Amino acid sequence: MGQERRNRLENHLATNSPAVADGDGEVRRRIIATARECFAKYGPRRTTMEDIAGAAGIARPALYRYVASRDEIIEAVILQRVEELAEGFRSLFDGSRPFADAFVEVSMAAVNGARLDPELQSLFQTTTGSRIIQVMAGPNGGFHEFVKGFFADAFSAAREAGYLRSDVSDDAMVDWIRGVYMMMILREDLDDEREREMVQGFLLPSLMPRDDRSIDITEGRRARAPRRRPVRG
Repeated sequence: MGQERRNRLENHLATNSPAVADGDGEVRRRIIATARECFAKYGPRRTTMEDIAGAAGIARPALYRYVASRDEIIEAVILQRVEELAEGFRSLFDGSRPFADAFVEVSMAAVNGARLDPELQSLFQTTTGSRIIQVMAGPNGGFHEFVKGFFADAFSAAREAGYLRSDVSDDAMVDWIRGVYMMMILREDLDDEREREMVQGFLLPSLMPRDDRSIDITEGRRARAPRRRPVRG
């Protein structure tokens, strides 16, 4: 097929894609799912928009009707993977343990899940640290709403029982939690014990009513040399 004819065909598909009949949301979900398959097959760094378009059965120009850029696809896949990981520890907020204990365990699971998950790590390595922060701790509406939804029931119950501050909104708490989690994920000098101390001694008390923030993190702390984690590319 000549290049001119190929260009005409791609332009036609971009403006008359039969996939539009399925609904934009459904097509976008299919593109993200296909991109994830391509990332697993070729690696995120080596996967091109042409690879994604071809695997999805959509001409490349039509792809941009549903996603603005490759970065947007990567961000969507990151969010999708985080949602999957979160399902694995959602049961920690089942009401069988005190809110404080559950929050600490959820926080540890979230930080370590993000840091150690191979798929997330491969996605993180395709972009800059500042971009990762923008997605996971910055003004990313989709990520914020997911985290807020994850904590919503636990926050409501804890606030009603007097275990959570009533003078700060869920949105403000979620912004703060996301920032602290991101800092912990990016820190390469923290081991599990130090991470737990930070959650118990600083993050958790910042969410508690002002007269209930007396958690002692120094008791039983043993001296140790910091252990550095491998530097990611």
